[in-house]
Amino acid sequence: NDWDRKSLVSEIRKDWADKVNQYLKDRNIDQQITEKSHAELGKKELPTIHEGFYSKKLEDKGVISELKRKNLEIQSYND
Repeated sequence: NDWDRKSLVSEIRKDWADKVNQYLKDRNIDQQITEKSHAELGKKELPTIHEGFYSKKLEDKGVISELKRKNLEIQSYND
């Protein structure tokens, strides 16, 4: 059973990126995704955190969630 191999997640992420990129190419969409981390790409920026539906609903009501607040800090740092 291969499920306990550390490289399995990397392989799955690579396969996913390849499939998405082929989908985008087939539709003449000039964008690509990668399975690589910011560090692997040599980026100095910090990645933001996925906020999700609930955070957006709170924002629509004028409430800033902790995730949103953290992302604003990250975006400010990256700028």
